[in-house]
Amino acid sequence: MANHRAIKMLGTKKKLQASHFLMIALGCEPDGFTTIKDCDGQYTDKPRLGDLFMVKCDSSSGGTGGLGYYHAGVYCNEEEEEIIHFRVSSSQPSSSSIPSCSNISGPGEVSKVHVDMFCGQDKYAIYRKETGIPDSFRANVRAAMRNTPKCYNVSEYNCIHFALELLNVDLKTIDDYIKRFMKITSNKMKDKRTEMLLMNP
Repeated sequence: MANHRAIKMLGTKKKLQASHFLMIALGCEPDGFTTIKDCDGQYTDKPRLGDLFMVKCDSSSGGTGGLGYYHAGVYCNEEEEEIIHFRVSSSQPSSSSIPSCSNISGPGEVSKVHVDMFCGQDKYAIYRKETGIPDSFRANVRAAMRNTPKCYNVSEYNCIHFALELLNVDLKTIDDYIKRFMKITSNKMKDKRTEMLLMNP
């Protein structure tokens, strides 16, 4: 009975972890970061090295059911205006640099793209680490481009993990970040259900 209970608790934990990462970056910056631009704001200055970009996928077409799916990348080259990011590798050619929400696991792929291609027509937020980028940031980027990428898994290692690792963010901060997202997500889901009930009495 004890083993069965332990297995059940482990399964529940994994499901919760998956839900944590499915709805990330819902308007709340991680601890130790300052919001430079929110998703609905305007930004005319140039980004700085190490800025964390969070793009709300399909927001230009009103997709993803109102809550949104966010993809993370880090501004890594001021001369070429490039962002480094991590996603599920795809053998199918695509005009978009952002993975589909349905691609939640598979071989990982690290690449650099121009900031305009990364953001496209979608809404995006920019966060900046308050203590500045780590001394190892450029070396971290070179290593990420050179080494074999990890497998992408939405609940264990996704674009958020990758981006924050480049900036040497500790695991506790990442965990706290996720908990804050879950609180925001829960409130947004309640509001969405209320809206649907009002529309369909």
